[in-house]
Amino acid sequence: MNTLVSANAALIHANAEPEKIAALGWQAVRELFPVREAESDLALKLRLEMLSDIVREAGAERFMAAIKLAVTQSRNRHDVSIFRIRECAGLRYVPEPAPAYKAWQFVTQVKDRHVRRDPEGFYRLEPWYTSNGTDVATVTEVPAIPEPIKRAVQALGGWAALATCPAEFWHQRMKDFISVYNESEQ
Repeated sequence: MNTLVSANAALIHANAEPEKIAALGWQAVRELFPVREAESDLALKLRLEMLSDIVREAGAERFMAAIKLAVTQSRNRHDVSIFRIRECAGLRYVPEPAPAYKAWQFVTQVKDRHVRRDPEGFYRLEPWYTSNGTDVATVTEVPAIPEPIKRAVQALGGWAALATCPAEFWHQRMKDFISVYNESEQ
């Protein structure tokens, strides 16, 4: 494998197209782990597109090092997956958070910044004021709260219930909110 990498170093250092580098890396895997059945043209094309994306993200040298590491860690060709190559290149896939979780983050931010107690003891939403140490204050207005979030907060008892919730029960509040929010979205 070192011979393959060094023999094609000129290709890598010449800023070759990511598709060529991806094809070179996959060809090495195919030669190291030969199999009787061949991939379909469609599967090979998709694999090379995905490997090219890794080359673009990680760079040619890191990609080839990832191929080498993935082959070293694998027992057969099927172990050298796109996922394993991405991990070996230091690229972890982090999925997009669920909409309900994003809504909960929004609720938490609004609660921390905008829920205040008035002189009568009632909770209400107010602008958030910050100061940078001088006489100038920055005002952040209360953001528009979407209807599904309003309904879910109301189902939990309103902003006052969230503002007075002890920290040890915050996780349970999140679970309740996500459950109510998901029901209202359906």
